[in-house]
Amino acid sequence: MMRQSTTQNSGLIGCLVGLSVSVWPGMALAVTCQVPSDRPTIQAAVDDATCTDIVLQNQIYAESVSIDRSLLLFGPAGGNAVIRGAVSVEGNSVLAMLADFSIENGCSAPGLAAMQSAEIQAEGVAVQSSAQFGCNDGQVLFSNGFE
Repeated sequence: MMRQSTTQNSGLIGCLVGLSVSVWPGMALAVTCQVPSDRPTIQAAVDDATCTDIVLQNQIYAESVSIDRSLLLFGPAGGNAVIRGAVSVEGNSVLAMLADFSIENGCSAPGLAAMQSAEIQAEGVAVQSSAQFGCNDGQVLFSNGFE
């Protein structure tokens, strides 16, 4: 009887692994990467294709980030993770799910931009221009043909 139970569990695990692969096609293994403990910068984690979930710590990240693949980028709930720069998401069928951090940018680029049919889903993300740069315009959330 114990042997039969083990076989049933193996089938369930195989089924769950199959579901995981179908959700993220072409992706080997999903890995959660902590910035800065696992990767030194957000961009380094984005550039590492194995990092599908990127977790920010409570700190200021002085960098702009370019995302060209589907991923989840989030800070600690109720925390103070801040990206001082721009975040751009681009590419066909790219979905960036963002949560629980702030973007403070200067006037040279939009704080958060989706381009080339990319999609952004955000919750708890604040985007603001920094007064220290003399910005007097609003934020651009989408550009390059977004309708």
